[in-house]
Amino acid sequence: RLTDVLSDTRIETVQGAVWSPDGDKIAFHASTSPTGEPGPLCVINVDGTGQKCIAEDVYGAAEGPAFAWGSNTASLEVGKKASSGESSPANDDCRSVENSVDQIAFGLSGDIWTMKADGSNVTRLTHDLERVGEDTPAWSPDGKKIAFAKEDIRGHVLAIMDSDGCNEVELPVPEGTAVYEPSWSPDGEKIPFW
Repeated sequence: RLTDVLSDTRIETVQGAVWSPDGDKIAFHASTSPTGEPGPLCVINVDGTGQKCIAEDVYGAAEGPAFAWGSNTASLEVGKKASSGESSPANDDCRSVENSVDQIAFGLSGDIWTMKADGSNVTRLTHDLERVGEDTPAWSPDGKKIAFAKEDIRGHVLAIMDSDGCNEVELPVPEGTAVYEPSWSPDGEKIPFW
């Protein structure tokens, strides 16, 4: 059990444990609350060493993690289906993401962020002040895109963006449809959500 090897004895429960793509680490919500409310985002080596909490107050949908490991495991052309949505303009801060494997994307304070598994290189990817919330990011199989749920005055929206936060596209969903926890099909062609 993961809770048996944690170095922080204040942690009562672990939620949303997710393996890193290389199988060397596990990211999880560490709850110090008796009610099990998600607490900090932590990472631990699979042998139980190297526990480090790297972000506070990372929340997502009611039942799922608000974070996802980068993958960058295949050379796929993704986002083909995004052509029917509206794209936000690329900005001058866009940068190429060479390797997303050791990165975690997460929702915090209504925006999408990334950071390395050691807690360094924290980067805020979304900055839209008119949004009520953006959360539950999911990396594409090739690590080049991030899908995430958005909620604003229009309702729920499914969005994808480059893993550097540029070229955001909102994908059409049927009116009145809620969008929670998007994930990618292995070929990067479809994005199911609930």
